[in-house]
Amino acid sequence: TAAGLTGEKVKRITKHKEGLTVTTAKNKHEFDKVICAVPPRIVGSLMEFPKEENDLLQMTKYDPYFVGCIEPDHDLKPYYYQNLELNEGDPVQFSKRWDNSPIVAYGYNWNDADKVLSDTTLQELRKELKIYCKDNMDINAYTELPTHSLWDNYHPHVPIKAFQDGYFDKLEAMQGKQGIYMTGDGMAAESMEYSCKYSKQLVEQHF
Repeated sequence: TAAGLTGEKVKRITKHKEGLTVTTAKNKHEFDKVICAVPPRIVGSLMEFPKEENDLLQMTKYDPYFVGCIEPDHDLKPYYYQNLELNEGDPVQFSKRWDNSPIVAYGYNWNDADKVLSDTTLQELRKELKIYCKDNMDINAYTELPTHSLWDNYHPHVPIKAFQDGYFDKLEAMQGKQGIYMTGDGMAAESMEYSCKYSKQLVEQHF
């Protein structure tokens, strides 16, 4: 990608007879093909597509997520815990990936996730987290790490009707049509492993 090759923010991609012009904040770069490792809706904003294709690109939605990390008072085995009986204020999931790491990550899926970063709401979240950890996770005490952040691009998804109507087949059919190739979680689901596998498959198939 131009951003990966030049370290410059991409502002526009323009197609012409000789290939593609990628306009950044500093320069213009010429490419035969461009791989976009950004959400489909961002691809649609960078380049002009036929209306039907642009509508398809804009269909992918994301969930806001508040995430953070804690270090419990006792070591836990690696696990992924999903809260299936979700009440408002409860964390959605906990994750400990590696046995030799004491850190446990947690996530909240809030409709108004930006409000979580306010002091009042953050205090409420911490209070709920403390209660939930004790009652459901057998964690009586923990150290909160200063790593919490707000994600506004988690869990790419489309309406179920669009999925049933072959949304991803239509998206795959767009690969290379304009000299543009798409990868990332919008094409491969929310997982680093899946994104890497999809990217490798894309390169092997088209390059």
